[in-house]
Amino acid sequence: MGVERIPDKRIRYLIRVRNIGLSPTAEDCLKVKERLKVLDVDAFNIRISSQAIEFDIFGVKEDEIKEQIKKIGDLFTEIIDAKNLSTARDFTSFEETLKESSAMIEQERYWEAHELLESKWRSMPKGSEKELLQGFILLCAAHVHRQKGRRQVAVSILERALRKLELYEHDNYYGVDIRSLKESVAKQVKNGQLDPRISLTFRLNS
Repeated sequence: MGVERIPDKRIRYLIRVRNIGLSPTAEDCLKVKERLKVLDVDAFNIRISSQAIEFDIFGVKEDEIKEQIKKIGDLFTEIIDAKNLSTARDFTSFEETLKESSAMIEQERYWEAHELLESKWRSMPKGSEKELLQGFILLCAAHVHRQKGRRQVAVSILERALRKLELYEHDNYYGVDIRSLKESVAKQVKNGQLDPRISLTFRLNS
């Protein structure tokens, strides 16, 4: 699909609609973009998971966004979510961040999980835990590219994720079996193919 030029507008919405048979390929992402373009809706950063199609829309005013959402609803069977990214919730607790990102990953919302984890990673002190968290972030990034149909890019990022994971010496992190995760990622890198889902469920006391 080439390099997308993101509009310089104030309001950005993340839209998730029900997937009704499309695959995470560049061709199917282009189909979505072309279908929306017919309705005069410009979609950016299109990603396809097993359950949903995700993309961004932009507008200057809320009324403009609402009109685009109405057109999207006419095209797709179900709008799962329409989120204003300029008013995204701030997760101040690290444990709350892990809990929410875990739920996002379970739902294949890898871009959102990536952004959420990265927001905490930036302020963490240097050390093995920060390197591990970057490994999780890169895992999500790899799957974002897989959902865009960019397999080679996804595998390259997955290899970077593995290098970060390998720096962590412990076998467990908030209930995540790090040893098994390393083995799984290493196998995927060797095969040059990502599994459809990440097994990354954090277990917290609360």
